[in-house]
Amino acid sequence: MVGKKINVLIVVKSNYHAVLISHELKSRYGHYNDFVCYSLYEAQEILRIRDIKAVIIDLDLFDGQNIQMVKSLYVDNPSLIIVGMTSDKTGITARYAKEFGIYELVCKDDSFQVIISKLVEKLLAREKLFTAKKIRELKIPEDATQECMKTASRTLSHEIMNPLMAILGTTELILDESNKHDQELIEKVKIIKNAANRIKNTTQRLTKLDKPVFHQTVTGMLVDPNKSSISDDEVLNSTK
Repeated sequence: MVGKKINVLIVVKSNYHAVLISHELKSRYGHYNDFVCYSLYEAQEILRIRDIKAVIIDLDLFDGQNIQMVKSLYVDNPSLIIVGMTSDKTGITARYAKEFGIYELVCKDDSFQVIISKLVEKLLAREKLFTAKKIRELKIPEDATQECMKTASRTLSHEIMNPLMAILGTTELILDESNKHDQELIEKVKIIKNAANRIKNTTQRLTKLDKPVFHQTVTGMLVDPNKSSISDDEVLNSTK
């Protein structure tokens, strides 16, 4: 059975170099698909739509002022393996390579494509072993993860429920005497009441979750309280 091919992105100034690297990767190892582009913008677009495991980038595409743009590839894709190549033999580019998120830097000489191909193969194999080891060491059993989340939710509920109920009680008092207050103030109090009720309902639901559903946001991974399921015991209790 043929294994799944690994996608590699080659970002170059010269198509000649792209052909050399592509041929070396495929003839030596056989399990690579390569995508070629000629600018950082194109690279970012390909990374967005393709499952790319490694990038080979020609740093000669950039001058001294905008070479730091390469760092955006690593910042946006922290698990990406990036191998750089350059014709700069002064060592200036090499000095900043690590800062840009580049694993290794190869000088473009007569056999640079061989060195790059071996590096990509070695780095991907090392990353695969490291990832597997990390998962084995850090993986928390599902039940333990859920219990930790429930404990955190109960603690959060305990800490905020008393002041939250005080806010709701105060809003009820104001609304009960709505004829004594300005209408604009009453509308603002209603907004506060609705927000407080949403916090209360969400917090209560979080403490009862049985199978949390997670979703990615710009601020990180969050639990979706509406899509997550509540335990059977809690459902029965809520219907009594």
